[in-house]
Amino acid sequence: MHQEKLISRMVLLINKEVVKDGRLLNPFISCIMRQTNDDVKRKRLNELLSCSLKKRNKDSLTEQLDPFDVFTEYELSKNLYEKSYIGPQFIKNIFQNAQQPDTDRTSILARMGQLFEWKKLSENQEKEFGDLLWKELDSETQLPNMKQYYVFTFMKWPHPAQIDPLTRIKNYFINDHVVETCKNELKGGNLSEISYWKQLEIWNRYYVDCWTKEEKEWFLELFISCSSYLLGYWKNIRYDFQIDLSKWQLKMMICAITSFGRNGWKNIEEKFAQKLLKLLKAFEKDGIYTWEVEAVFLAEETVPKFLEKMLEIMYEMDSNMVYSATMATGRCLETITEERIINKTLLELFKLAKCHKEPGLEDFLILLHNLFYRREKKFSSIFIFSSLCADKRIYFFASNPKRFSTSLLSIFSL
Repeated sequence: MHQEKLISRMVLLINKEVVKDGRLLNPFISCIMRQTNDDVKRKRLNELLSCSLKKRNKDSLTEQLDPFDVFTEYELSKNLYEKSYIGPQFIKNIFQNAQQPDTDRTSILARMGQLFEWKKLSENQEKEFGDLLWKELDSETQLPNMKQYYVFTFMKWPHPAQIDPLTRIKNYFINDHVVETCKNELKGGNLSEISYWKQLEIWNRYYVDCWTKEEKEWFLELFISCSSYLLGYWKNIRYDFQIDLSKWQLKMMICAITSFGRNGWKNIEEKFAQKLLKLLKAFEKDGIYTWEVEAVFLAEETVPKFLEKMLEIMYEMDSNMVYSATMATGRCLETITEERIINKTLLELFKLAKCHKEPGLEDFLILLHNLFYRREKKFSSIFIFSSLCADKRIYFFASNPKRFSTSLLSIFSL
């Protein structure tokens, strides 16, 4: 009830233009929208839409936030919004605003996209949305001119019948200019709104199965080429910020190449494996740990021994070593089916989390969350008994895997 009142008060403040200065109002809007739970927000969607997309406070030095620009929604709550009621007049107003000459096209499309995902648009409205989305295209990528959006969005939103989004998105990822662009980004030049490698990582969360074997090998060649370039670049670098920026870029490259998963890199040609192994050794020699990359290319029979090594490294005090080992452990567990190894790994992670081991606590908790979230079956009675011996809180969540993700931070942040 209190959260519903907060949203109502926020909408009233916006509509009445009580606070003229965006520097004062924006933090308030952001806080309300991020902190209120989804069940409350879905009951107040009509109110929120009533104050959305309106131009105000032209005299303010800071542009006022739209509540939907900071609208946080979780995957598991999507069905709540699908069941909510939105007045037809609010949806109609959004489409009417799209016809105005001075409208903010990106904001309009964002609102339409949200309504489309909540299944609130009619068939004709979906067609109109698709036509508007693909009306203005980027001259280089031939994708909608919305560079602040991840490209996977254009795959799930509607499109005109004559347009094939998958082909265009593949052409965005694989073309003759990518190598030069990526190497330029490593040096800090021509940084885009969203990094090429970040785009690839996020795309693979949803559409990793779209790639052919040849296309995946192309990405591996690109990774090897850019990584080899980095090793030479670091030898001639002058300033610390250049090293920090390029290492940040390398981290995104690693996240992207590992996002194909262990199953995605099965049956890779030996020549690629040899090139990669040589590259990873060169990185480790320079104090850069990339065990998560090694993990996705390991032969299945070598995984258990490698996993034991990673669990030992998690007790180290070097944060880079611990991070890489934790990520590698998560990748190894993607294909392991032996319950004994899974249970042993989980208990080890529980021990690390329970004693608040730093560096690494946040990474351990994220890994545990992901493992429990993906868990489809209950743990064995032996593991549950072992978890009871370790900690009663662990026992509770081992007995109820799906409950773990919602209370993860609370049980280990005391």
